[in-house]
Amino acid sequence: YVFLMHGVGRQPADGWSTAWQDAMLAALRQYAPYDSQTPEEIRQNVLHFVPISYDAIFDGYRRRWTDLAGALSDSEVLEQGGLKDALTWIKNDQDAGVREAFWTYALDAVLWFGLPQARAAIIASVNDQIVKGVKEMLAENGGADHAHCVAHSLGTSVLHDALVCLRFDQ
Repeated sequence: YVFLMHGVGRQPADGWSTAWQDAMLAALRQYAPYDSQTPEEIRQNVLHFVPISYDAIFDGYRRRWTDLAGALSDSEVLEQGGLKDALTWIKNDQDAGVREAFWTYALDAVLWFGLPQARAAIIASVNDQIVKGVKEMLAENGGADHAHCVAHSLGTSVLHDALVCLRFDQ
C-alpha cells in the first residue's frame, strides 16, 4: 500500500495522483520480476495506491471567507512580517492572476500554519482516510503488511502531523 498526499493548490477531485502512480509504476517496471508485468498487473498484485486529499477542507474555508484579512485578524501568525497587510493587498489587487495564485496556493499554507481550526480539521480528515486505507490493507493481507507514504510540499507537513496525532490517538 502506497499512501499518496498532494501539496498546496487545488487538485482535481479524481485523478490528481495519476501522474505519480504512472511514474512509480514505470520505475518499478525497470526491475525484475516486474519488467515483464503490465502496469495493471502490478496494480493488482504488487502496489495498491491510496490517494489522500485534504482540499475539501481548504475549499470550505475559501467559500466562506470573502474577507480573509478580517477573518484571520486575531491570528498571531498574521502579525509577523506584515502578512495581515499582504492579505489586504491581495484582496484589493486588480491583477486577477495574483488573486488566483493566492487563493489557489498561498492560502493553503496560511490556513495550515496560521489557523488551528483548519489544521485540526485537515488532520482529522487525513487520519480518517489513512485509517480506512490501513484497515483495508490489513483485511486484504491477513493482518500484516507494509505501508509507504509519499507526500509533496505542504503534504509532507500535513502527513507528519497527522501521523503524530494518529499515533497518540490509539
